[in-house]
Parts: sequence; C-alpha cells; structure tokens
Amino acid sequence: MDFKFKTNLQAIIFDFDGVINDSGKPGLERIIQIVRDAGHNIPDGVERTLRHEWGTHGTKLIEVCFGLNPGTSQELYKEWERIDATQFFPLVADAKKTLAVLKDEMNLKIGILTSRNRQNLLDVVNHYGLLKLFDAIQCHDDYAFVKPDPRSFDYILNLLNIPKNACLYVGDTVGDLQAATGANIRFVGVETGFLQRSNWQAAGLESKNILRDIGWLSAWILKHF
Repeated sequence: MDFKFKTNLQAIIFDFDGVINDSGKPGLERIIQIVRDAGHNIPDGVERTLRHEWGTHGTKLIEVCFGLNPGTSQELYKEWERIDATQFFPLVADAKKTLAVLKDEMNLKIGILTSRNRQNLLDVVNHYGLLKLFDAIQCHDDYAFVKPDPRSFDYILNLLNIPKNACLYVGDTVGDLQAATGANIRFVGVETGFLQRSNWQAAGLESKNILRDIGWLSAWILKHF
C-alpha cells in the first residue's frame, strides 16, 4: 500500500525514554542510587518529584529533585550517562519491530527528539542496532530550545524537511504534550512511562490519543489518518 498517497502524515517523531527505551521506573531507581552512592541526602518524596520532573534534562533534573548545586548535578549526570552506556535498559516490547514497520512498510520518516545528550543516546541506539531506522535525531546538546518549549521542534522539523501538520509526536510526559500542543503538532501519549490513561486524561489528552505502548501505533495511524 502506498501509505503516503493516502494521508498527509509524513513523519513520526518519538521521545526516547519511556517510549522506545523502557527506562522509566528503573531509570528513576538508578539515579537515586547514584546520588546515594555519592554520599548525598535523598529528600523525602523524591520519587514523586522525579516522576513529576521526568523528561527534564538530567543535570537539571538532579538539581531540582535533590536540591544539589549545578556543578555537583552535572558530575552526577555524567556518572548516570556512564552507567547507562554500560548497563542498558531493555527496549519497550515490539519497539524495534514497530519502528521498522513505520519506516519500511508505511514509508514514514522517523525521528527522535530527546532530552538526552547526543553521545549518550547514540550509545544506546547503537547497542540495539536502531540507528539505521532514524532519519533525524535531535538531542539536548543540539539546539538551544528544549521541551516543553514548543520551539524545540523547529530544529528536527528542518532536518526532516516537513511542515508541522505533516508529523506526529509520541511521548510519555506532560512536558512532551505541552511542547507538541504549543507547536500545533498532533500528539499521542503512551503508558510505558509514568503516566497512565487517567493521568493523561487529567492533563487534557483525549482518550483516543492514548496508547498502551507504541506497538499499537500502526493501527492507530491507519484508523485516524
């Protein structure tokens, strides 16, 4: 089927953690352990704060959630990146298969817009043999604007050479939703991060745009486009 002939959808942009990489809860547990091992205090309720701030760049996440200064937070984030590049979290079930179907069978461009630093992301992407599936990748250190700022999409849309109304963004945090909504980009939320259906609905996302995981995305596209 010539999919592009039948729809104006040309590209799908994904967040990485909690969408493609199953790194939500284990990632939260990892950073708490890193901070603890470095001899710092673990604030009461830090898991709740981390869940709320998840999706923020790692240095800022540590600074806000653990009350540490920027220099210390940056060093701890470097340690987090080092461990992530040697102790890999699994991919979300069927993630690699789904990406291949979207790209090879549905003829869509595929991109990543993530808060990770580029080298850190590439370490994981290359480990799982995913790099060839992506037409464009935008990381925290590639562009001045980051999520939830809607301008964070400008760089990757230019790389993909598509207009906003020809793409879909798939994310797992409220910040992802806010960035896409502010940029007038259609959004789908998945439940493989910290947000479940009720959380998404409370954030204003329509039920029809909430998926259990990206394995359901192909069917969602065929239905809604």
